[in-house]
Formats: sequence, structure tokens, C-alpha cells
Amino acid sequence: MRAGLMGLASHDLDVASPLLPEDAAKRLEGLGFIVHKINRTLGTVLVKLADGSHVEHTTFRSESYPPGGAHQPEGIVFIRDLETDALRRDFSVNALYYNILTGELLDPTGGLADLEAGQLRCPRNPDLVFCDDALRLLRLARFAGELDFAVEAQTFASAKRHAHQLADLSPERILQELSRILLCDQAYPEIGRTPSKILKALHLLRDMGALAHVLPELMEGEGVEQRRDYHAHPVLEHNLNAAAAAPPELRLRFAALLHDVGKPKALRENGRMLGHDKLGAALARTMLERLRAPRQFTDEVCLLIERHMFDLNGGAKTTTLRLRFAAWGASFVRDLAALRRADVWGSGILSGPVPTADRWEEVLDEMLSDHTPFSLRELAVTGKDLMDLGVAPGRAVGEILQGLWEFTVLHPAKNEKKALLARAETVEMQKRKGD
Repeated sequence: MRAGLMGLASHDLDVASPLLPEDAAKRLEGLGFIVHKINRTLGTVLVKLADGSHVEHTTFRSESYPPGGAHQPEGIVFIRDLETDALRRDFSVNALYYNILTGELLDPTGGLADLEAGQLRCPRNPDLVFCDDALRLLRLARFAGELDFAVEAQTFASAKRHAHQLADLSPERILQELSRILLCDQAYPEIGRTPSKILKALHLLRDMGALAHVLPELMEGEGVEQRRDYHAHPVLEHNLNAAAAAPPELRLRFAALLHDVGKPKALRENGRMLGHDKLGAALARTMLERLRAPRQFTDEVCLLIERHMFDLNGGAKTTTLRLRFAAWGASFVRDLAALRRADVWGSGILSGPVPTADRWEEVLDEMLSDHTPFSLRELAVTGKDLMDLGVAPGRAVGEILQGLWEFTVLHPAKNEKKALLARAETVEMQKRKGD
């Protein structure tokens, strides 16, 4: 209902009624619907429609939770009144109902007024709402970003009191919500895809104390000042701004969020921030592994952080760039250029073109255009060709192939079998003379 009332597209359709799951399933099957799954504990029935989409029916219910806010209810009672069902919702704007028989809007908790005011408020005592389920703290930040809503004062104060309960959530749940927060600007393109939405959500996480529990290493950058000719913000605020400035790819936003996480540690250890890229990559790996992020995702994020200081001032020679880019791969170079732009834009000083990143992509585009080989497999010769030429099997073959590959990276037009074999023969002859 919330999205519909705001004129936003929604792909989720949830139905609720007093019908028990078995009764709802029977009635739906009698009408020709396909019942996909029944959860008798939660009272949900998943129904497949003719167009392949799904609708979930949930029996009106009340819930009770164990102490600690660990997300899963320990007791569920099926009920018949909508008003009690509404009180189990996280926020009043999510407790709006539409009677499909009468066309009436049902608003038992004042959610419509909150929707019109653009604010998030719990439908009952917020201490009970967050105490029941700490995931709602992260959802609060996400909804604030997605909808560009404010948070009602009592709800915010309660969120601060209960931030410590995030420790009771599973790492996977935390990672899932953090990921959605970092992409919150993509949820409703109708109301804009702006960096300010991500920044709003991240600031809310920080201000309610949630960030200190889910990413404590990141919070170490709070108040850590940087050179004012490069940065208008302390380290933490710079990281948050960089994440908001990054393109909407999760690996890029996590990399931007954590790219300078090593600065406080570097400063403590040697009085300077030199080497924070390597320290930051190691810290980021620890953080992502703690959240049980997929291994490949973790590797991608950490490699970007480790290399984000490459060619800092844009003075690298074109030959250096070509060799590095060929070794790193085109997609990684695109990501690194995007991270460099986010880093610069997140500084709070510059907002226009980023010459270093632009130059990287110009060189990369030229490499792709001139068919530069990005791996040994793209060479016009193979190890067998070299052995047929008389090169002894083993280490020498690999060394010559590597040299030929580096040569063709700088001279892609010469990646031809005849020319490379002639060059390899010359190299082999020189080696024999040297021996």
C-alpha cells in the first residue's frame, strides 16, 4: 500500500486475512490458483499467478519474541482482527491496508498521516518494536534512504537505545541489509537516484549508533582529520561520501565505503597515513569475512581497496599503464577508475571531471581498440610453438612467453605468429650466447 499511495511502482503484493493457511490454500486452489508453498508456523501461503508472479497471503497474527532482538519470533498466535495485526508491523507506513472488497483504505495506526508528512514512526512503543527485532534498526535506515523520509523523534531516540541489540543478529542478515542500504537510491527511481539518499541512510546508521556495532573499524575514522588541501571531511565522513558517490554496483559501494578504513590504524602505527591502502584491504577482508560475504565478492572489494592509491597524481607513463591494465584486466580497471572518481568526489572539494580516471579509461579504450592481448592466451604463439622452435621445455618457455606478451602489450600490431617466433628465436640465441 505504501508504494501505491506514493505513486511508486511495486512488484510485491501481500494479502492478509483471518483465514488460516490451510483454509486460504484450499480456497485459492478452488479458484484455480497454484499454491506454491505453505508455512503453517508463520501462517503464510505463497501463490503463483497465471503470469508467473507470486502473491503471499498471511493470516492475521500477533507475535512474541525472545529477549535480545534476534529477528525470529518464538511465539505466533493467529487472530481475527486487523488492528492487532497492524501493531506487529515495524513502521506505521507499512501498516496500511486496502480492503479489496470495499475499496476502503484501512489505517489503524495513523500511517497515512506519517506518509503524507514523510516520516517513519513505529506503530506502538518503539522500545518494544526494536527490542523484538533488531533488524528493524537497519530497516529504519534503509527506508529513510529509499523514501527520503525523516525519522520521528521518539522512534530515533529508541533506535539509539537499542543499537547494541544488533549483536544478536546473524552476520548474513546484517550483510543483506547493509547491501540494500548501499543500494537504497535504486529502490524507487521515480523519486530520484541521488547520492543524498545513501548518505542519509549511512548518517542515520552512524547517528543511531548502529554503525559502531556492525562496522566498528569504520567508526574509528570519526573525527580523524586529513589534509585540508585534499579533504574537506574527516576520514569517516569521507568514506560515507565516497560510498554515496560510487556507481550503483555493490562491490564498488562497499569498496568506496571501506577504501580509507586503514587510515586510523596507519596513523597510530607510524604517525602518517602512508600504507593505509594495504592496511585497509586487510581490515576490509576481516570485516567482510565477519559478515560472511561471499569469497569472490570479498576478494574483489579488497583488491580495489589495495590498489586505490595507484597513480595517485596521474603521472604514470602510458607504457606503465598499459602493462598494469593488461595484467589487471579491463573490468577491474573500469572499477578502479570508478572508485577513483568516488574517492575524489567524496573529498568534498572537487565535483567535476577526474583527469586521472579519465586518462585511465582513454588508455584502456585504446588498448581494447588496438586488440592488445590481455593474457598469454591471446598471444599469437604458444608454448608448443616455442618448443618446436627448439626452446627447451620448462621455465625458459614461460619466461619467453611472458616477454613476448609484455612486448605485444606495448606493440599490439606485432602480435603475429611469424614476427613473434622471429623475436623468440633472437631471444633464445642471445640467451645461449650468454650461457
